[in-house]
Parts: sequence; structure tokens; C-alpha cells
Amino acid sequence: MKKSSKNRILAAVCIIADIAISIYQTINVLNAYASKNWPTTTGAVLSSELTGGTGGTGSARSNDYKPNLRCTYTTRAAEPNFYEADRISFSDGITKTREHTQQIADQYPPGKTVTVHDDPDHPEIAVVEPGVSPARFIYLVLGLAHLALGAYTAFNGAKK
Repeated sequence: MKKSSKNRILAAVCIIADIAISIYQTINVLNAYASKNWPTTTGAVLSSELTGGTGGTGSARSNDYKPNLRCTYTTRAAEPNFYEADRISFSDGITKTREHTQQIADQYPPGKTVTVHDDPDHPEIAVVEPGVSPARFIYLVLGLAHLALGAYTAFNGAKK
């Protein structure tokens, strides 16, 4: 296989991955923005902890942590349904320090009553902290820029 064919295949794989990541980030930003206007209900924290930590070896070594929340809530329907939320916000991504992640998790001790914002069309999607963080926009913009650069490189290289 020629080097240019391998480069095109690699570019195509990267573009497909970038499209998937961009779609995921766009959905997160749209849901985060919409969550500010979602109806609210009362919920109870079942558990709140951090996951992650040191793993892997060499360059694959990671110290990433993520706050995990589980809370239960009911919908406001005539016949209420019970749900469990598993995210604090649409911006509760991975953080690098254990201390920062632990501070987030500690805000939600088991048994604490919380206000849950749930999507009226999909009540199984819910957050405790609604809204968009600047980090979500940065991830989206960087993903779209990477996609544009990859597409430009792939198509520009194909012309030569």
C-alpha cells in the first residue's frame, strides 16, 4: 500500500473520530444549556464518590479523577416514575487532582436532599447542577477545530 493511501486512511479514521467526538460535545452543550430551563423535582443522594486515580504505566499513566453521584428522584407526572441520576452536571468531567474531585463529591453526602433538573422529554436524563461551563465550549471548539484541520489536511493532501 502506498504511503499516500495509508495517510488517507489514517485521515479518514481521524475525521470519523472527530465527528463522533464533536457530536457528543455538541449534545452535551445543548443539554447543559437546556437544563437551566428544565423542571425541577426533589431528590435524595444515594452515594457520592470519586473514581479514577493512578493507573497504567509509563506514558499511559493517568491521575485522572471523576466525581460520581447517584441520586433518586420522582417525576411530576400524574403517575410518578422513579429514576436515578448519575451525574452532577453536564460539565462534571475528569479532573486531575484528587483534592478538587473530592471537594465536589463531598458537597453531596448520602442522604442529602437535592434539587434535580430533569429533561421533560427524557426524564431519565437529569442533573443536580444545571447550565454550561466554559470548559464544555472549549472542548467543543477544540474538537471542531481539530476536525476542520484534519479535513483540510486530508483533502489538501489528496489534491497533490
